[in-house]
Amino acid sequence: MVNRNFLLIFLFVTLSFSFFAYQPIDVVIAGPQMTDIEKFEIELKTIDSVAITTDGGSSSNARSYQDTNIHFISPEWELKSYVLAVRESKGEHTAENYRKNTFKVLEEFEIATEKIALFVTDNENKMRCAFKDEERSGCGAHILHKTVQKGCEIAVIQRLILKMRKVSTKHNKSPKMRYALEKFQEEKGLKIRPLIQDCPTRWGSTKVSSDHFLNHKEDKDKDRFANMDA
Repeated sequence: MVNRNFLLIFLFVTLSFSFFAYQPIDVVIAGPQMTDIEKFEIELKTIDSVAITTDGGSSSNARSYQDTNIHFISPEWELKSYVLAVRESKGEHTAENYRKNTFKVLEEFEIATEKIALFVTDNENKMRCAFKDEERSGCGAHILHKTVQKGCEIAVIQRLILKMRKVSTKHNKSPKMRYALEKFQEEKGLKIRPLIQDCPTRWGSTKVSSDHFLNHKEDKDKDRFANMDA
């Protein structure tokens, strides 16, 4: 059996996702992807330990969803990750419901509790209450995000972030400023790079925003429009 601590480290370093189809697995379970699901179920029988990740979120039309994912190391030492379900959460967003929704999906796929080495979630209070300490581990990416967020509370950094936010907001609302910036970039031999406004609740957005304020002299060898995410 794979050691649970080794599994956690392996997942954190190499985590990636695979999908059975463009739709969540519970949507296509009776469709043409049945063969993929059968292969998955057969493969799962050869695995001793798995990790489960789950999280909640909202769509652009204000509907709430919860996803349930499974991760394991194959006998060939290949990390496998699958989305088991992404379902609308119609009940209250309580720790009890998060746990109930997760175990409902696991029961449907006949994934025994004894096989689960870890539940990996973010570190918010609801998720910490949904799964006991001995069965749960905090998301490494979420921990890193919170750490960086705390570091950005230093006064000098906060002033810089607020200034960039103010400038980028004006840039997005003023066509005159936006086109003046484009003209300046072209005159300096730089590629067109708009100013991106950060969002405090979006991971990495402050890094992306600040990166767009840099000089980027190396852009001279790139296409006319620079990568929006770089």
